[in-house]
Amino acid sequence: MTLGRASWRQRIIWAIALPVLVVGLAVGFLANQLLAPPLLGYLQENIDGQLRMASGMGLTVCDNLLDQILSRRLEDSQEVLASMKRGALAEIRELSHQFPSLAVLVLDQNGQVLLSSPHQGQAVPKLDLGQISDDIILAQAQGQGFRLHRRYFPFWRWNIISLISQESYLAPSRMAARTVYLGTLVVLLTVLATLLAAFHWRVKRPLSQIIEATRDVSQGRFAPVPQASQDELGQVAGAFNGMVASLDQSRRQVDEVMARLGESEEQYRTLTENAMALITIVQDGRFVFANRMMLEKTGYGRDQIIGRRAWDLVHPDDRERLSKKSGGPEAGEKGEDHYEFRFLTADGQERWLEMQATRISFKGRPALLGHGIDITARKEAQAEQARLRERLEHAQRMEVVGTLAGGISHDFNNMLQAVSGYAQVMLLRAGLDQEQEKYLHSILEACRRASELVNQLLTFSRRTEPRMQAVDLNREVRQVARVLERTIPRMIGIETSLSPDLRPINADPTQIEQVLMNLGNNARDAMPQGGILRFETCNVYLDEQYSARQVGVKAGHYALLKVSDTGTGVPREVLPRIFEPFFTTKALGEGTGLGLSTVYGIVKVHQGHITCYSQPGQGTIFKVYLPATDGEPGQEQPWPPGPRELPGGQETVLLVDDEPALLEIAREMLQQFGYWVLTAMSGEEALDICRLHGRQIDLVIMDLGMPGMGGRACLHELRRLDPDLPVIISTGYSINGQEDEVRRAGAAGFLPKPYQMPELLGTVRQVLDQAQA
Repeated sequence: MTLGRASWRQRIIWAIALPVLVVGLAVGFLANQLLAPPLLGYLQENIDGQLRMASGMGLTVCDNLLDQILSRRLEDSQEVLASMKRGALAEIRELSHQFPSLAVLVLDQNGQVLLSSPHQGQAVPKLDLGQISDDIILAQAQGQGFRLHRRYFPFWRWNIISLISQESYLAPSRMAARTVYLGTLVVLLTVLATLLAAFHWRVKRPLSQIIEATRDVSQGRFAPVPQASQDELGQVAGAFNGMVASLDQSRRQVDEVMARLGESEEQYRTLTENAMALITIVQDGRFVFANRMMLEKTGYGRDQIIGRRAWDLVHPDDRERLSKKSGGPEAGEKGEDHYEFRFLTADGQERWLEMQATRISFKGRPALLGHGIDITARKEAQAEQARLRERLEHAQRMEVVGTLAGGISHDFNNMLQAVSGYAQVMLLRAGLDQEQEKYLHSILEACRRASELVNQLLTFSRRTEPRMQAVDLNREVRQVARVLERTIPRMIGIETSLSPDLRPINADPTQIEQVLMNLGNNARDAMPQGGILRFETCNVYLDEQYSARQVGVKAGHYALLKVSDTGTGVPREVLPRIFEPFFTTKALGEGTGLGLSTVYGIVKVHQGHITCYSQPGQGTIFKVYLPATDGEPGQEQPWPPGPRELPGGQETVLLVDDEPALLEIAREMLQQFGYWVLTAMSGEEALDICRLHGRQIDLVIMDLGMPGMGGRACLHELRRLDPDLPVIISTGYSINGQEDEVRRAGAAGFLPKPYQMPELLGTVRQVLDQAQA
């Protein structure tokens, strides 16, 4: 019975509240639909009527004044007309005060404002009279809407306009709409207040108790609520108490599970956060987990990396390769599971990562679990090893070419000696005309250039022994700079920046001059449109770390020569080959490809080091490191040396060479200057001649490279037969360090092929004079 009475009371409350609510909503709706439109229409028609009345009254004022003028026949009097106009404007202004919400304007035929009575100081808009009719219209002026009415007074051509801004025109309508809306709101508030009053005592108290008990449950206090009745709220309280008891039991079970989960999570976190690997989880292409090592290696904070796209960390140059290999950035796609790539740290550094990916399910969706190792150090070591291997291979190629160059030098020099010798002998003949002498000099010049080419090959191959001494590198630079200033185009400027305290170097000054000339000429060819050629020197120290990275470079003090230009530069693919012999980017006939290779050979002979830095369009820089010495450089010798007479004699000379042409040429040269000449084409034949003639032979000129017993064995036997017999070694072989050796073996002089007649005669005379002294 109690439950039944409680249900009836609630039904009575709802039976009263629902009709009130429905009626209130219906009244508000009907008022809005039925009352608002007529009220709005009435207000707008009232304003339109005021517009017509204001402009009409202005027109009436003008008509009345016109009638007065016409009745007095004063229409031709300009003073009267002007007075009447002023009066009309004054009356219109007075009439406009009757319409405080409107603005009244009087405009002449040109749109000039004659009268403006704006409401509340409203600005007068500029109107286009051609678009204004005599009915009420809407107009836009200066970005603002207006509602206006115009009457036209033709006698004075006045436009009498009454207007109101669209904002002011709609203000009463808005007020009426607000009134209707407010009435509807009042009705609804009334209904709501009725419902609140009806349910306050019946529902609020039990619900408050249940809400308070719910807060206690949320804070972990499981206390039941009083159950005072058996109605619906009482049943809710009973069900709530049952739920509290069940939650209390579940809480104790959850506490036990959470304790076990806490131990498991602690183990997982310890293993993951302290692992040396970079551990990540990528889902939908974005990081959802990253361990401490991943954060340390990338330089990102946890908040910065979680949610970031995984591809953002991959180096742009590796993204396409990695995408093809891994199958794409999204988890779940087919692809390889192991790959290496570069990633970018937060500060923009590049590092290498070796990654092993495993497809997993994370929070019910596919994901990628990545285990990575930072292999940057390994990659750098591999790159350094590749660079060292490349340099070693380059050095080996240069050594092979050098061996080849040294091997062909003997035969080539012999051929040059023959051509040059015949030309020199021909020049000694009488009766040559000017043209014949010109041809012979051309032949000698070609032989000289060919000899220089062979010397460059020998220098590159390090088959020539430099005459080492303490050299002032700054002095050599100044001397070469003076030569270049007279030989290179004038649009190329030469600058020098030389260290005043530069250490001397242990070098052959002639070869150092060749290095400077070759580098200068190389820079000249790189600047066809002009530019700057700059020579710089300074002291440097190459430490053990630097020398370990460079093949054949020892740690120590060096003099650095830097030669730079502002020319076209060297393409990247060409740069590794610039020191190779016969390699050139110049057109056919413009270069032999030996300039830089000769520089390389000279630098290596001097135990130095050379590098090249260049970019297309940015110029080229050569850095030459030459070992410093503590010696004092000698004084600069005058150049060229003065002329000298060709000496002759009457002694007997034995020529030993396996080339008949060379024997004939040398014999002709010596006989022209008084010498008695014997010849032999082998070491065995030379020994037989010496045994036959004995001490009648004053001098032996002998080649080293002969068939049979050879030059060295022959020299040894000659020294055994006659220790006082002077011997001159003449050979076309490179003699890398062998000149001193043959001198120690007993040779009195050395004459390299190809030689000129003054060199032959001067050496012969010098050795004979020393032997006779």
